Amino acid sequence: MEQIIRKINRGYQFTIPPEFREQNSLDVGALVSVKQEGNKLVIEPFKNKTSALKRLDYIFSQKSEFSEMNEDIINAMVSEEIKASRKSK
Repeated sequence: MEQIIRKINRGYQFTIPPEFREQNSLDVGALVSVKQEGNKLVIEPFKNKTSALKRLDYIFSQKSEFSEMNEDIINAMVSEEIKASRKSK
């Protein structure tokens, strides 16, 4: 993948390039691992064999805006976690 430049916004966030999201099956609610290797910031899809319930608990504990989120988006997040859990078994 060629180098892509992203701007960090006020919330210290940036958008992951679509090519990376597609190649790594990253959807809304997916977890990523972030670590530093020397001068590099390494972001990788987080593959964990933790139960779907534990992953959902983690995701929901990190979101303060669920009351404002569309129910369809929340349901999609739950569905994706269940699918990921079934694939990892």
